[in-house]
Amino acid sequence: MTFAADHTWLEQLAAADEKALAATALSSGFAEPAKTATNLVLLQDILKDPQLVISLCRQALTTADPDMALNNLERLCGTIDKTDLPIVLVATEHGTSSQSAIRCQAAVWSEAGAVGSYVY
Repeated sequence: MTFAADHTWLEQLAAADEKALAATALSSGFAEPAKTATNLVLLQDILKDPQLVISLCRQALTTADPDMALNNLERLCGTIDKTDLPIVLVATEHGTSSQSAIRCQAAVWSEAGAVGSYVY
């Protein structure tokens, strides 16, 4: 499994083509490609930054459960004030990476789905 070229993801995200995104997600290693595609489209709707969404998708694949990581990240993004999202997700100039955000969000959601504190 390999991560598809960024331009493939960009074209599919721009078109919000969940069927194509699901096929690309499956070939990249996601176990639940339809859910992944839906989460990517929702993240793009929230973040309005396809490069960031692609980066988060790539980083999700480095976690123990990429599908859950992406799903929880989408849920987290939906609960945080939009003005705070850049602080939570990516502040590379301050040393925080999207990979940290992916790992952080997995810890944020408890089994009950409650939001806890997170570390930057």
